[in-house]
Amino acid sequence: MEIQPVTSRRREITFIGFSIVIRNEDGVGKCPEFWNEYAQRFARLFQTMKPETPEEQAVLDNKIGQYAVCRCLKSEGRDGSFEYMICGEYSGGTVPDGMKLLTIPESDWAEFRCKGALPKSLQDLYAAAYNGWLKEHPEYQEFGINIESYPPGNPAAPDYECGLIIPVKKA
Repeated sequence: MEIQPVTSRRREITFIGFSIVIRNEDGVGKCPEFWNEYAQRFARLFQTMKPETPEEQAVLDNKIGQYAVCRCLKSEGRDGSFEYMICGEYSGGTVPDGMKLLTIPESDWAEFRCKGALPKSLQDLYAAAYNGWLKEHPEYQEFGINIESYPPGNPAAPDYECGLIIPVKKA
């Protein structure tokens, strides 16, 4: 897979959402499983768009599900694991129990796009970005976090477009 990102400077951004810790070797299976649990948990909300709890209100207000953030836990002494967060951009307000905030500081971002049914298209993009582009461009260093971007649409469709955003710094 040949990829070429768009790089740009982005402001600080805070996300709100639900997170779990996953061992690196389990990520390919556990991340889609977490999404399935999320979809089932909020199926009624997504059908009616009428929140009945503060948690459901936060899901709608912050568009939780528009992003997922992967954060390496090596610096916290948990080498071999990462935090995976299904989230949206925080718009303010109450943070319900069971949700958390995560702020990514202002930085340069390398933004990659892919087309195809999930999860395979995004998993292939990860491999191309980390095993290809980042290795071929040592002038950019990632700092243990990345963001998956999920625009509206059918993620099972062969023409679904999504993205991978990697905050980077010039070496």
